[in-house]
Amino acid sequence: MIDDRVCIFYMIDRIEGIKSDEGLAELRDELIRNLGVNARHKHKNPDALIADLPPIKPVQKVRPSYEIVEFGKNG
Repeated sequence: MIDDRVCIFYMIDRIEGIKSDEGLAELRDELIRNLGVNARHKHKNPDALIADLPPIKPVQKVRPSYEIVEFGKNG
């Protein structure tokens, strides 16, 4: 499954390295590009969306047992 989270340490390093408005625009473009890549991956691989979720235990449906009664016979 794709992880959309961002490492806070990476973000702090990137923000501290910004020296101009151009650097801020580059960071914004990088984040938008990563979101787009993740969205495209999710669209092409919908089964991967649930890969990290714990398995769901199926509910066992038990049918009640009925006694078979024949009509027309006095017993």
